[in-house]
Amino acid sequence: MTPKKSSKGFLVYFVIALMIIMTLVMLLNKDPAKSKDVDYGTIMGYFDNLEVEKYTLDLGTGKLTINVKGQKEHR
Repeated sequence: MTPKKSSKGFLVYFVIALMIIMTLVMLLNKDPAKSKDVDYGTIMGYFDNLEVEKYTLDLGTGKLTINVKGQKEHR
């Protein structure tokens, strides 16, 4: 008689491999060119000098997007 192969062992390895792949995709999907970290003093300087034309604050993520006068790029 031959012992039956357990499908639970295969399932465990499959789930672990799937978790590793998902983690790698999430880490590699972040685009460092998109996210520019600007320090607090710089942002406050824009507001103090009245250089901000428009801003949006996403309360869910905490992401602040501003339009600065004379710059076409969002920060």
